[in-house]
Amino acid sequence: MPEIQDVTRTAFIVAEYRAQENAEQKPLYRDPIVPLFLSKQTHQAADRVAADFLRLLRLLAANGFNSDLPSYVIWEGNTMYLNRPEVLKVLTDLRNKVVNFAISFDYFTEAVINYATGDERISAFTKHFADMGAPWTFGIDDLDALAVDAGLIVADNVKSAELFRNFWPNRKLDAKWYDN
Repeated sequence: MPEIQDVTRTAFIVAEYRAQENAEQKPLYRDPIVPLFLSKQTHQAADRVAADFLRLLRLLAANGFNSDLPSYVIWEGNTMYLNRPEVLKVLTDLRNKVVNFAISFDYFTEAVINYATGDERISAFTKHFADMGAPWTFGIDDLDALAVDAGLIVADNVKSAELFRNFWPNRKLDAKWYDN
């Protein structure tokens, strides 16, 4: 497994795993997008985006994004690698630059970050990322407070456990993972 050097580029972590699978003689799958994430130019672009989220918004605008129109933003796999001020900066930059938007993002609770869920599988999974050089450093226990600090409101806050129960009502939920 490759050593992860920069966790601000979480898409690259996935790409590095998928690149290993692509290199296998009989891979389970082939991912044609992987080379795009592993090029030097793309890594440099990701560094710039991670350093300045407003730069990303300007890049989107230069390519036709109209911040005056209602927008939906999906922000996945990133908050747990940041800290509260960095998460607030992204949210307030969006609020200040995009007139009308909704955002969905995933996050973990502080219990996950602090190995305190009481579920050894969760702690082992969290430790696995830390051991790879990609520790999770930020958890959210009070989403409403974070939203207030960002000048936003929470329209919906759904845990994975709720989705699991709604979409698979006959399956047993056997891990605390879905509640964290």
